[in-house]
Amino acid sequence: MNKFPKAERICNRIAIDRLFAEGERFLCYPFSVRYLCERNVLSAELSVLINAPKRYQKLAVNRNKAKRTMREAYRLSKSSLQSFASDNKCRILLSIILISKDIPSFGTSRKKIEDILACIEKRLKDESD
Repeated sequence: MNKFPKAERICNRIAIDRLFAEGERFLCYPFSVRYLCERNVLSAELSVLINAPKRYQKLAVNRNKAKRTMREAYRLSKSSLQSFASDNKCRILLSIILISKDIPSFGTSRKKIEDILACIEKRLKDESD
């Protein structure tokens, strides 16, 4: 069975506040992305916050469906960014927020999330050089 364990989620309010206060932001429609990289930490990890706000998705059924597809697309695409985090001994906090009134299909979500993770990895590599 495929899992998305709690260790990979951002649940701490302080970490969420830091991510939104200090993190860098970019847009990859239909997602808004924030990320924060903490370097030279003891345990390298990749944590994510996935959200589909009520502002764009009025029905809870639609919000839950959007979050399920986003989580699965992230789970299938995260390996390269996880290996980057472990190689560089950094902790990456990531927030992916759906900002569209339409629920993207799984294929669209997966392609966009792959693009997002590749873009973050590229930005972090450029930043470290």
